[in-house]
Amino acid sequence: MNKTRKFFLDGGANDCHQDYDPKIINDQFEIHAFEPNPIFSSSFKDKNIKYYQYALWIKNEKRKFYLEPNTVGSSLLRVRAKRTGNEEPQEIEVECIDLADFIISKFKKKDVIILRLDIEGAEYSVLDHLIDTGAVDYINEFWIEFHPIKKNPPCIKKIESYFKKGNKLKHGNGLPLASSKRRGPTGEGANSGWGL
Repeated sequence: MNKTRKFFLDGGANDCHQDYDPKIINDQFEIHAFEPNPIFSSSFKDKNIKYYQYALWIKNEKRKFYLEPNTVGSSLLRVRAKRTGNEEPQEIEVECIDLADFIISKFKKKDVIILRLDIEGAEYSVLDHLIDTGAVDYINEFWIEFHPIKKNPPCIKKIESYFKKGNKLKHGNGLPLASSKRRGPTGEGANSGWGL
């Protein structure tokens, strides 16, 4: 009998400072951490984690990446990196990975996959791409921090519709939905899963 393979994909892993949910550790998930900010690259040494110094995106390419001044925050979106005042964010170039392609090429639909996204506003484009490519069907649970952005992207309705069909959105803003008090991009509380 084949053992079920379990994977935890951590998008925007930062310095890996968060304690992984006991479910991830106790159930022996293989952890794949994605963090493009070069300041954190040494944080993953000596850990049983597969680390990728890539930003999660909708294609494999190099893109501008913005580092917030006076913090460790960063984003593919300049508007997200400029929220700490009048200082301009530092601009660097990073490698991006097509998350849908990564999932489809590395995993099987029978695998158990939890996807955590804390990618500072890029989650809307990435989720839209996962839906369009069918890669979303590989994922069993989503743990997502939805970030407010100035203009709601056109894909919001598609993403809302997807999550209304099933109960795959288990955590909002990195916390269990029931305890999250932050607001989603369309104004509803994230704890309601956008009105799910």
